[in-house]
Amino acid sequence: ADDLGCASYLMGDRDAGVAVVVDPAFGIEQYLEEGVRIERVLETHTDADHLSGHGRFALEHGIPVAIHSLAEPEYPHSPLEDGDLVRVGAVEIRVLHTPGHRPEHCAFVVDGELVLTGDSLFVGDAARPDLAVAAREGAEDLFHSLAKLAALGDAVQVYPGHVAGSLCGGNMSS
Repeated sequence: ADDLGCASYLMGDRDAGVAVVVDPAFGIEQYLEEGVRIERVLETHTDADHLSGHGRFALEHGIPVAIHSLAEPEYPHSPLEDGDLVRVGAVEIRVLHTPGHRPEHCAFVVDGELVLTGDSLFVGDAARPDLAVAAREGAEDLFHSLAKLAALGDAVQVYPGHVAGSLCGGNMSS
């Protein structure tokens, strides 16, 4: 959603004509116009500031939704676990469980070249750890998750879940 600065990503293999959508916006038409077959929706986490289009993808187009099992969603889904590989044509997406902001939170490492961090890591900030669990527990989980993300190395490009900062972090920008 533009007003919340939420980012979504269409990732895939254009040559094979297939893709997945990560954290889709509610207005799913933009993805359907890209000329690729969307095979799956990947959610980094559930949160009040994410008005997801995953339900529309599932109901209107029969596209499966995947989210970490700790989310305990009340909708049909396939569970994601740390280390799972999602193949989209020649593209490989590795699930990296990154709790802290939310217990189920995951990041997605694409071909070892970039990482979609969801709400774990923002531009100039890290996520708030006190929204879903006790602040200390969240902070400890976030500390370990940020270490996992840092271990990916400096060559990996970071694409956060909010493009202009977030109320789930501390820095907002225009």
